[in-house]
Amino acid sequence: MYLPARLIIPALAVLLTACAQTQNKPVAVFSPAAEAELEQIRSAFNEGDYSTVIRQVGRSSTLPAAAPNQYSEALKLQAFSFCVREYTFLCEERFKQARAVDPGFTLAQAERGHPTWGPVYEKVAGAQP
Repeated sequence: MYLPARLIIPALAVLLTACAQTQNKPVAVFSPAAEAELEQIRSAFNEGDYSTVIRQVGRSSTLPAAAPNQYSEALKLQAFSFCVREYTFLCEERFKQARAVDPGFTLAQAERGHPTWGPVYEKVAGAQP
């Protein structure tokens, strides 16, 4: 039995699509270890120890594997710390990274109005959908 090529090619495409493997990416879930580390970072930030915030977020192996909202909060505090230290480019990059990690990431209204990091965040938020 002969099947025309115009029927075989679409059928083959459907078959190959159905057989294609999806990339199994581990789903990040809430991490108590990341939360403990995040609490240390919050404490350092609230004490004005911005160097520790920058260093701890940058060196963490726990936070990148944590839930997106945990990691994005750490990146936010690192961004704030970079802004306060007048590293505007790095502040902007961390806001971009936080938005990439957690598409729902946004600053609270009071944070958006901050004179140091508010304009940097608004620039990033305006440049990305």
